[in-house]
Amino acid sequence: MGDSSCMGCKKVEETIYWSQFQTVQFFQVLSGVRYDHHLAIPKKFSENLRGKLAGTVRLKGPSGSVWEVGLASDGESLYLKRGWKKFVREHSLQKNDVLVFKYNGNLQFDVFMFDQLSLCEKEASYFVKQCAHKELTGADKTEKTTPRARTIYLESTSNESAQEEDERKVVKRPRKDGTSPKENHQSSGKLKKKSVGMSP
Repeated sequence: MGDSSCMGCKKVEETIYWSQFQTVQFFQVLSGVRYDHHLAIPKKFSENLRGKLAGTVRLKGPSGSVWEVGLASDGESLYLKRGWKKFVREHSLQKNDVLVFKYNGNLQFDVFMFDQLSLCEKEASYFVKQCAHKELTGADKTEKTTPRARTIYLESTSNESAQEEDERKVVKRPRKDGTSPKENHQSSGKLKKKSVGMSP
């Protein structure tokens, strides 16, 4: 095959990929000083999906929770902008972490997150949930939504040599008077308490 045939095949393959495949993907490294304020979508990706991407997209994290993030354009590039900072904060993303975006159609991406040092998935990303309660802050008593802190109880079995432990999630509910939350859990054994903080 000559060079022109190969180039022709490549063009056909690219056209089929962008127009016929149900899902398409890209990855992005969180870099730059303002990585937490916006994220550029690769130019080739945005050009091929420009007619399909507009307004607001949904980012579905490994936990199954969905964040709505607004798209912005500077004429050349397309960015994840409004709501991106919250997504970064709630997933504890850091500079140079690697994200894989899988576009599923209907303005939704599945997002997979990888640690910058180990290049393995960020385990905590599977346990992030959007908090539904609001808390009062400051003297002006303005409300803000905060990520939920988690307390996980590890239940020890009677056979200590087996070292089998089950994780149990504790549901914390804020009291009406605003004091510390009440913990509700069921257990049938010895408990060891282990706090896992999810700070904004």
